[in-house]
Amino acid sequence: MTKLPPRISLHEKQLRIEQLTFTRFVAAIVIVIYHYGNSYHIFQLPLISDIVHTAYIGVSYFFLLSGFILAVVYNKTDFGDTTNKLKFWIARIARIFPLYLASLVIYFLPSIFEGYWNVFISKRGFFHSVLLQAWIPAYALKWNFPAWSLSVEFFLYLSFPFLFGYIQNWSVKRLVTVALSFWFLTILSLAVLKHFIPYEDNSNTDIFIKFSPVFHLSTFFFGMAGGILFVNRPALKLQSNITYLFIATVLALLSLIVIKSGLHDYFQNGFLSPLFLLIILTLAWNKTGITKLLHHPVLVLLGEISFGIYILQEPVRVAYIWLTGNQVNENAIDFCLYLF
Repeated sequence: MTKLPPRISLHEKQLRIEQLTFTRFVAAIVIVIYHYGNSYHIFQLPLISDIVHTAYIGVSYFFLLSGFILAVVYNKTDFGDTTNKLKFWIARIARIFPLYLASLVIYFLPSIFEGYWNVFISKRGFFHSVLLQAWIPAYALKWNFPAWSLSVEFFLYLSFPFLFGYIQNWSVKRLVTVALSFWFLTILSLAVLKHFIPYEDNSNTDIFIKFSPVFHLSTFFFGMAGGILFVNRPALKLQSNITYLFIATVLALLSLIVIKSGLHDYFQNGFLSPLFLLIILTLAWNKTGITKLLHHPVLVLLGEISFGIYILQEPVRVAYIWLTGNQVNENAIDFCLYLF
């Protein structure tokens, strides 16, 4: 059985893998356009329209990239130590909760100014305030609806120390086999549910399948497995062809997006995980001009603020309508003002 070599010590800059940072911005901004700008002519052009209308896959990319980055950053951490678990969870909560709670306040500013303070004092308010809304179909897409993914992410963060501590010393063969099997079984279970338990779009069953954390765990796990492989296979001898592999993977992804098929039914639940991981790995291993370009400070900064762009998209829209009286998806000028 092939064993992973001893984990290497990585420099802090390598841990950041800056060439991946800008990809978060790309995913976030296309999701914003998918939600509020897809009616404009430029986004209805061939190929662009296909990309925009399947932009929801960007959330799966976030989950996979999160698993990948966490596995790289915490590659030498012993999560058998309860103190390390607590430190990890505190760090994650400190990262996501302040901006998330601020997004709820912004979302409810109109109600607050009109004196409806009791909006938070409800069962729905409790589930949203502690990021549990994705578990409840009736609440998952209410209020700041993009935050359903943050609810999923919160569950993934809680799971990470246990999962990572269990798999971080697995052999390559076992790691790849389990990751692929978990991914395949998730897609298979969705196919079985769709065939034997017919359900309508936007029904509680449909919402639970698309947005509950349990159906996104395999995507996160896939990213974790990729992060472990990246850490332990840093000298992969693909440099001469790495850019070609990256381009080929992107083209394969675009082909699946453009070609309409029943496979689209599974895009939101991680069907594209293998391609996403290949894109991440070919960028992470890349030492060519692409890497230098993606290391540009402006692009890195855009990637760093992508979480804010994503989680504030709906609250800012609500605030914009409240302040101007204009919808952001009815006039190109309003949409541009909303974006900037």
